[in-house]
Amino acid sequence: MVRYTMTKGLPLYEQLARKISEQIMLGVFRPGDRLPSIRELSRTQSVAINTVKEAYYRLEAAGVVELRPRYGIFVRPASQPMSAPLEDTRQFDAAAATTSELWHQVHRDSESASLCPLGIFTLDDQALPSDALSRTLAGVIRRFPARSLRLPALRGELPLRRAVARRFAAAGCTVSPNEVLISSGCTDGLYMALTALTKPGDSIVVEHPFFSSVLQLWETLGLSIIEIPSSPETGVHVPMLEHTFRERAPAACILVSTFSNPVGSTIPAENKKRIAQLAARYSVPIIEDDVFGDLPHDGVRRPMIKSFDTSGEVVVVSSFSKTVAPGYRTGWIVPGRYQQEIERLKAAASHAAATPVQLALAEFLDSGRYDRHLRRLQRRYLSNMTQMMEGIERYFPAGTRFSRPKGGLVFWLEFCASIDTPTLYNRAREAGIAITPGTVFTLTGALKNGLRLSFTRWDERIEHGLTTVGELAKSL
Repeated sequence: MVRYTMTKGLPLYEQLARKISEQIMLGVFRPGDRLPSIRELSRTQSVAINTVKEAYYRLEAAGVVELRPRYGIFVRPASQPMSAPLEDTRQFDAAAATTSELWHQVHRDSESASLCPLGIFTLDDQALPSDALSRTLAGVIRRFPARSLRLPALRGELPLRRAVARRFAAAGCTVSPNEVLISSGCTDGLYMALTALTKPGDSIVVEHPFFSSVLQLWETLGLSIIEIPSSPETGVHVPMLEHTFRERAPAACILVSTFSNPVGSTIPAENKKRIAQLAARYSVPIIEDDVFGDLPHDGVRRPMIKSFDTSGEVVVVSSFSKTVAPGYRTGWIVPGRYQQEIERLKAAASHAAATPVQLALAEFLDSGRYDRHLRRLQRRYLSNMTQMMEGIERYFPAGTRFSRPKGGLVFWLEFCASIDTPTLYNRAREAGIAITPGTVFTLTGALKNGLRLSFTRWDERIEHGLTTVGELAKSL
């Protein structure tokens, strides 16, 4: 193994990743070749094992190498990838938010432990820091017994609001702890924002396809939905968004701007800036759902729309449910210029998570354990996604297309037009597998050949379920 020459300036892991990448481009290592092990590279280059791990992780995130458990690290094959889903650029009329029986059945599936969870969010218990959080929570209750029994402050406990405000800095936002309100999860934040900003009969703008879990919330609030086409790579179609703001004056717009659900797309920074400008120009509040923002595969935090907000029209909602503690039901909302209205609503109708839970999460963040946990989680989800996509290429019908997100928990898949995913859903369910058909992510009647898959898990059960769904799809 040739010893690389390292220089000052760049981190060692980045220099090492570049050197390996250069050797691959020069043909020293060819597609399919096994690369030196982590220990071997650490020994020959006289660098720490963690440095080598980080270098290989960066290369894996970039799609240059792939980790094959029990076999080693290999140069990624140069086979032609399956194409991305087709971008739909149709304009859609407003439709009343209504939930179908299929929608309800899909969401009941998420509570069934007997179904193999291919298309639903069921975080792997082994991926969560259960022991560390439990010890932190016990320590908080032991040290602050009286405070732990008090009702939480209206805005939330100050230590957690400070910790959340500090995290905004990584996304290019300057947020004061006084601008942060702690909520009972992301959906609670969405409820408060929509209740403050809309009234029954109003229209709101969402992406097509949209995240379906909150459809029942929209229905309860009596809202109409305007779907704006989005790209699997760059998210919402900004010219159509501007046209809708100008011509239809919606009451609000909801966007998952980073690693969206269900497609996995991320709106580029220049488009996020443009959306913030449009919100200010047309006085349309943007509710930015950033629940997946802490899950980039490459560890690099993307800016939010809020990063470019100068008018206060961008309201951010998020939570810890997709990263560290779904059961703690703890999230936050940064209301922008709508803080007074949302605080009044919160005082009347909503409370945050229990006081000791908030204090434990604040301590977990401040100690650096949350960031270390995120790095492990990001690697885990990248590996899961890579293996799932390789399985799709092996087992699914010819002509299948899928998105390739750079983070998050989900990606979007489309079959040829003749394959009806509601029918596939029923057959998969009979086989003990839960998938999520595309029709639950729209009110237009479209997306009948679409499917959302989740890569929160990868094990023998998931691989068997993926193989079975591929075989069922081929039979339709």
